[in-house]
Amino acid sequence: MGEEKDVPKFGSYGGSTQINIGDVRGDVAFRQGGGRAEGERLSLRPPVWNGTLRGRESLLAELAGARAGAGPRVRVLHGLGGCGKTSVASRFAEAAGADGVEVWWIAAHDPERLDRGLTALARTLGLTEEHLAHGHLPDLVWRALAAHDPPWLLVFDNADTPAVFEVDGAPLGAGTGWLREPPPQGLAVVTTREGAPRWWDAPWCARHPVPLLPTDAAADVLRDLTGPDAGPPEDAARLADRLGHLPLALRIAGSYLAAVRAVPAPFADPSAARTYASYTALLTSDALPPLATPDEDQDLASVAATWRLSLDLLATRGHPHAAPLLTLLARFAEAPIPYFVLPPDLLAASSLLPDLTGPALWKTLTALADVSLVDLSESDLLLHPLVRTLTRIQDPDPTASLALTCCLLAEAALSDPLGQPEDPTTWPLWRALTPHTTDLLPRLTPTTPPKTAADLCTAAQFTARFTQASGNAPLAEAEFRALRTTFQLVLGEDHPDALATRHSIAYAVLVQGRYGEAETELRTLHTTFQLVLGEDHPDALATRNNLAYAVLVQGRYGEAETELRALHTTRQRVLGEDHPDTLTTRHNLASTVLVQGRYGEAETELRALHTTRQRVLGEDHPDTLTTRHNLAYAMLKQGRYGEAETELRTLHTTQQRVLGEDHPNTLTTRHNLAYAMLKQGREEEARREFQAVLEAQIRVLGNDHPDTQATRRRVEE
Repeated sequence: MGEEKDVPKFGSYGGSTQINIGDVRGDVAFRQGGGRAEGERLSLRPPVWNGTLRGRESLLAELAGARAGAGPRVRVLHGLGGCGKTSVASRFAEAAGADGVEVWWIAAHDPERLDRGLTALARTLGLTEEHLAHGHLPDLVWRALAAHDPPWLLVFDNADTPAVFEVDGAPLGAGTGWLREPPPQGLAVVTTREGAPRWWDAPWCARHPVPLLPTDAAADVLRDLTGPDAGPPEDAARLADRLGHLPLALRIAGSYLAAVRAVPAPFADPSAARTYASYTALLTSDALPPLATPDEDQDLASVAATWRLSLDLLATRGHPHAAPLLTLLARFAEAPIPYFVLPPDLLAASSLLPDLTGPALWKTLTALADVSLVDLSESDLLLHPLVRTLTRIQDPDPTASLALTCCLLAEAALSDPLGQPEDPTTWPLWRALTPHTTDLLPRLTPTTPPKTAADLCTAAQFTARFTQASGNAPLAEAEFRALRTTFQLVLGEDHPDALATRHSIAYAVLVQGRYGEAETELRTLHTTFQLVLGEDHPDALATRNNLAYAVLVQGRYGEAETELRALHTTRQRVLGEDHPDTLTTRHNLASTVLVQGRYGEAETELRALHTTRQRVLGEDHPDTLTTRHNLAYAMLKQGRYGEAETELRTLHTTQQRVLGEDHPNTLTTRHNLAYAMLKQGREEEARREFQAVLEAQIRVLGNDHPDTQATRRRVEE
């Protein structure tokens, strides 16, 4: 079995986006990211359904039959907004989970959120950052789902535009889009307002209408919320009829009555309805002015009346901030709103919510939840899409509410708890923030106030960095290109933030393997950085680092080494010997020496660097492990096979714990461990290990990945 060709891979490190040359596999490789982040599964958790689900027994039974293997493997729940489609899917998911089925819940409001959800699912299924950067996401996910043996349920919620599932214009039935026929162990459920057969004409799809509730079930929904003393059943039925049997309107009305009836009658507001009959009377009185909604939004009508009565109730009960707070919340995206974006001090300083304190904020949120206008969890809150739409329609000052929303997003992005988006431990927080920046950025117009636009661009720049760091380079490139356009309009071409965005675009291009294109842009950008920021500015130095990498991967090793030596000297002077960016360049320089075959020189430098990275970054930091691996590889290439095997075994155990068993770097170490066995004459043991690595790489990286091909050559020799 012969030697392998050097094939580089790449990665990012530190506060500025830059290349950090990494693991070596009997050839040289370059590390991306820090492995799968904690919290990925949380982003796919289904909503919790509380209470009794009325009138949906037969529909749940049909879905249970599908889970048992009867009929098509994709079930489409369709009906009016607010009719309870998500509630049905949530209850079904809860029952499936209780039976041991793995459940994943993905928001499908728009292509970007669908992409993010499936990216999170891909990581949960064991796919890696590097794999995602080079593969076609729908193919990767569905291939991984087909290989995932335990029973599973995948829910796509709020896919109101079915075209969201199409890729390159191919119809659903082609089976090449985001939604495909699940294997026998899997089932997919889609919730949507769009039930037209033309959208769901694949033979593996079955449509299930979710109609408005029958009168008896609708009345039971009210009685479940209010208890038995709000009036006789016939009055509950009349109120249900008045609300059009729409579950969302029933829930809001029932929650209103429950909140009112919690106050003893002698102390109650006499203008508030306490019974079904009095609530019906309020709905039919002149107390509610007409709602300015489009005629075609008939499903808003019954929600509108309950929404207004509930806000009036909260105002009379001492919650003056309820209406303006709901108006603010409605400006965020159709995604959970994390509590950390609502700091009371910033809200209190605004014109919308003056003097709001932390306790008052929580009381107001709790009051809104009590009347079912928001849903609260431990870490975030959620508005129903109809409540959000209705609140936006009635916003008295959209400019002010948008300005405050963008300010809150910017402050959250700059806050200490979120830290740097390149740090995997912070990714759950950035993941929660990202939908809101990506939803609002396209809404900016030339008339948007400059401060509002600048605030949103600040937040969007950070969340795009998160997208890039977490491994979705194509999406990050698109986000940065959109951001660059906005920056050019708001700040000008040569503003430092605009230039930083250009650098991030070039990095995303580099990560995707378009080396020549990236080199050209990085050269131009480096010249601009020198003129605008100065040659010693950290962004100029990060651009030099990435430019050196672009030179290296195109085979110009000597040129890359010369540039890295000069850059290391500059970074020592500007940043200091132990700054993480200086260590990145030092590591890259040592790895460039290694790739050119100067193994003893490389080992000496890597050994010293490993000690420094342990002290500065920590024993288990991914970059410390990268240096540790390259050090073991230097031993291997110098013929110290037993010593290298011992180190690689210890490192492999650590990587399994820190990065995961199927991370490419873990598999790289395992490959080199097999190579150490081979060089010591244990050919059969080595061949079995290479075969196991190959099977893992085919599953994780795909057949055509260079790592897979290199291992296959080992097996076939």
